[in-house]
Amino acid sequence: AVGFRKKIVNFCGYVDTLLTADASNKENDVVNTSCKPSLESSRLEGLLGTVQQQVELELRNDFNTPTVLLLFSELVGQTVQYMNLLLKEKQQHPLEPVLAVREYVLRLLDMLGCRFAALLRVNGVNSSSSSGSSNRNNEEEQKKASAVVGLLVEQRAIVRSLALKMLKANPENKELKDLLSTCDQTRRDLNSLGIELEDLPGGISNWK
Repeated sequence: AVGFRKKIVNFCGYVDTLLTADASNKENDVVNTSCKPSLESSRLEGLLGTVQQQVELELRNDFNTPTVLLLFSELVGQTVQYMNLLLKEKQQHPLEPVLAVREYVLRLLDMLGCRFAALLRVNGVNSSSSSGSSNRNNEEEQKKASAVVGLLVEQRAIVRSLALKMLKANPENKELKDLLSTCDQTRRDLNSLGIELEDLPGGISNWK
């Protein structure tokens, strides 16, 4: 959870850096907010549309949050690559797709209960100059995020433990095997987000 949050904060900070640099250097704009779409910007807009559709499907699929976070991570990664290109090839690519991705990611994180997203909307991100109040808010949000992950891990452990017990009595049950495969995939999804999950004997799972 911490790794994913850090990625989103760094992404939003990168966007804010571009905007700040552009505003303070009008004679040699870093970005262009009004130029025509380029091939790369069209690709990013297309990816955003695809991710939006996939996220909607996944949220309808038993609120598949781990997959949604993976989609977010891929979208952010591709957007960062586009921003790198934007800095390299000044005035050739519009900034609008980047802003659209930023707004979409924060809006969906709000919906998923990641309230730290609201903090990123207020005049950009600058952790080095955060006030004591903001730091306290961040700590509270980290506790809430940890509680959510803990609940997810606990529910997964219960499902996995029951499936293992039932599989002993019915080793050829395909549905139970599929359920265990889903549990394993959830562990891998969480690991890709920086959440290490360890399954222990007795149906217990730890995470960090």
